[in-house]
Amino acid sequence: ITGGSSGDVIVTGNGPDLTFGTADDGLSGTINATNGYGIGARTNGSGNIGITTLLNSSITASYSGIYAHRNGGGAGNIVINAAGAIDAGWDGIDALNSNGGTGVVSVTTGSQSTIASFGDGTYAWNSGTGGVFVTGNGTINSSEGTGIFGRSSGTSGEVQIVANGNITAGGSGIYGEISTPSNGDNVTIFSNSNVTGGFGGVAGTTVGTGDVDIIAQNVGTTISGGHDGIFGHATS
Repeated sequence: ITGGSSGDVIVTGNGPDLTFGTADDGLSGTINATNGYGIGARTNGSGNIGITTLLNSSITASYSGIYAHRNGGGAGNIVINAAGAIDAGWDGIDALNSNGGTGVVSVTTGSQSTIASFGDGTYAWNSGTGGVFVTGNGTINSSEGTGIFGRSSGTSGEVQIVANGNITAGGSGIYGEISTPSNGDNVTIFSNSNVTGGFGGVAGTTVGTGDVDIIAQNVGTTISGGHDGIFGHATS
């Protein structure tokens, strides 16, 4: 699939669901998008977005490699499973629920996956009440952004980030936050790999009433940052 100078090729729906590949039959092969997203999915109604790429997939895009956006509120999940290679001029993977509602935002990358990006390696944001769950099993190299970024801005919904693959980023290696004062859920980060950030290594913050837990539990791994190696802040 090749996208040329005419811009993005993006599928937009009003519900119920948008699905690209499944666990048994995901997307494979090569996608080159010279002026847009590698894979783009947006829904303006309720319903789910599901995107699965296999180990032999390769995505090269001038914008984000994978872009999934729920903008309709209501009930619905965003679930992305990416097992192959992504080379992106902006973010490697974007998963956004921007209009409230219920449902999780979940991103998982495979153990042999690679993400090379100018912006964030993985950016996951949920403005609803289902929380954000990111598991990075492969390597991430972000030249100017954050390796893994997770944000919950709803009235409830936790942020959980698990990093099992090495991360190198120009900004922070891993950053998780809850940005709503009424949110009582927790930010939890498991850093099981080497993480290097030009600004910070691993950081978690909440302005809500919950906790921030950062667990670095693998002996022999290194976390380093231009400022803080590990930083946690809870206002409550």
